[in-house]
Amino acid sequence: YLANGLPFIASPVGVNLRISDDGRNGVLGATPDRWADAAERFDANEELRLQMGRAGIDYVLAHHSPEVLAGLVAAEFRALAG
Repeated sequence: YLANGLPFIASPVGVNLRISDDGRNGVLGATPDRWADAAERFDANEELRLQMGRAGIDYVLAHHSPEVLAGLVAAEFRALAG
């Protein structure tokens, strides 16, 4: 969802905890009420959806873009080469 500019609602477990900036690019919902509240807020507020969607794109570009991943792979190769 992040790379497509869509905010998300997810359970606060696993990788969701790492990629979520709760309230900025999506919402972590630990309870059914939190999920429902987030869905209602997204439905009612286009500007919120757009802001969170843009924050998701920014996250992907900062952490998962080809340039970032290439740098990480190059660093691993340099470390292996000694």
